[in-house]
Amino acid sequence: MGNWHQLSAHEVLAHFKSDPTRGLSKAEASRRLMEYVPNELRAARRISPWAILFAQFKNILIVILIFAIVLSAFLGHSLEAIAIAVILLFAVLLGFVQEYRAERAIEALKRMAAPTATVLRDGEERDIPARPSFGKLRSWP
Repeated sequence: MGNWHQLSAHEVLAHFKSDPTRGLSKAEASRRLMEYVPNELRAARRISPWAILFAQFKNILIVILIFAIVLSAFLGHSLEAIAIAVILLFAVLLGFVQEYRAERAIEALKRMAAPTATVLRDGEERDIPARPSFGKLRSWP
């Protein structure tokens, strides 16, 4: 049964031994949780400020500015090289500050988000923590 989207709701419920009015029993839900492991997002490792800073130098415009500094210095245009270096410094710092703040805002949102799912257990609606995942899943029964 690979094409789940082609089956009727009744066929899917029958295959998974569930009931549209009662849902799963608490015991069956616990058994399936043990068999299939919870679907949880793995916490992404925190990006260090140094990594954010060094990532700024992957930007092609920053690389062009560095090249312009080196070329200006090589040609003896020290005032232009200094001006370009100041522009480079501002561009890198601005990019760093923006990305650092964005990373911290995303972390704060992740901590605040506590999604739940409404499920049927023994005919009773309950809200349980939703644990979406792209993690390890075994094949369906």
